[in-house]
Amino acid sequence: MTLNEITKRLAIGQLALDLHHANNLAKVLRNEYWDKLHEYEEEHGDLVGRLTFDHPDHAGAIAATKDEYAAYKQAKRTAYNIKRRLDNACRRCG
Repeated sequence: MTLNEITKRLAIGQLALDLHHANNLAKVLRNEYWDKLHEYEEEHGDLVGRLTFDHPDHAGAIAATKDEYAAYKQAKRTAYNIKRRLDNACRRCG
């Protein structure tokens, strides 16, 4: 095994660890988003139907949880990008 192959495999291992941590962070942030949404429902009553931006009754819930939702979506994007980089590195390593 050449030094170049070893370096590529180490990079793959690091990406795998990064992906694991990114996925765990996304799960934590999803739970924080859901907790915030449940807090809103406890204060203002249950939301009816699927949470959508065009439903006027949901505007308060969306505003109350926008920071948590944005952090969760960003964490999911980060995890997806790491997964894509890992897939590409595995493909190149062959």
